Amino acid sequence: MNIIIKKNLNCLLNKNIFIKIINILTKNGKKTQAEKILLKILVLLKKNNKNPIKIILTSLENSKPLLILRTQKKRKITRIIPTPINKKKQINYGILNLINITKKKIKKPMHLQLLNEILNTYNDQGTIIAYKEQLYKTANENKLLTRYSKK
Repeated sequence: MNIIIKKNLNCLLNKNIFIKIINILTKNGKKTQAEKILLKILVLLKKNNKNPIKIILTSLENSKPLLILRTQKKRKITRIIPTPINKKKQINYGILNLINITKKKIKKPMHLQLLNEILNTYNDQGTIIAYKEQLYKTANENKLLTRYSKK
């Protein structure tokens, strides 16, 4: 079964999202270790008779923010300005949020922790969804300041 998934992994590497996941997971230049983590996640999802690609893409769709908060300092006043971002940055921030939150909780091996977080975001639960709701709440409070954003 691992041989089949390894062949499929080579096909998946052609997709930009999986390349981005591997590049963000890479630590100290050890790209093969990041590929092994992604491979273990795919194997564990496949064992549960689920479509691993669909689950990962849906969890990334649920974790990506539509806007970010930028700070602007002007005359000793710091303003928090909600700024909309494009699709490419949305995906990057979604992957970064997913991986950074799993790195903060080091209780289990990385692949199990990341798998748990992916399944939580797939079901619209977990810390990433709470973080995203908090981000939107703060953006809603500061929505009048959007006129100060640079376009």
